[in-house]
Amino acid sequence: MPSYSLTSSAAAPPFYSAAALAALAILDSEDGRNRLARLQANASLLRAELFKTFGDEGALTVVGGGYASRGMELSEAVPFALLEAPGALAHVLDAIIDATYAKGFAVSMSTPPADDSALPDLKPKPLALRVAVTADHTEAEVRGLVEALAKAAAKDRKSVV
Repeated sequence: MPSYSLTSSAAAPPFYSAAALAALAILDSEDGRNRLARLQANASLLRAELFKTFGDEGALTVVGGGYASRGMELSEAVPFALLEAPGALAHVLDAIIDATYAKGFAVSMSTPPADDSALPDLKPKPLALRVAVTADHTEAEVRGLVEALAKAAAKDRKSVV
């Protein structure tokens, strides 16, 4: 009877390390620094435009928006923002997602994690929309996303009222 040796390892495969090293090399290059600067600029523009459009009391509320109004970004390196829809049901957010997708923008729903002990004590935990930018987006595309969200949220608000 043949003997089989079973081994297991919790270590990551070597290609993970190779990919991480390649990514760091890109970030350390002139092109990488330029891309990171564009990403930070796009993330800041996204937050500023969302806050300008929705503020703290619109159909959608920018999570962390109050920081931007005081000149304090939560983190410019995080290329996404969450938009809460206080009291909204999933089908309401789905309608906003569908409307923005029809305009060429990808928006997704974000729900609180199962272990939400680190989140503020809100009951019930609100559903939210997640929007993101990359270094490759243009200012016009970022503004177009916010405009599409505003139109979709206004249309959905009228259909609910």
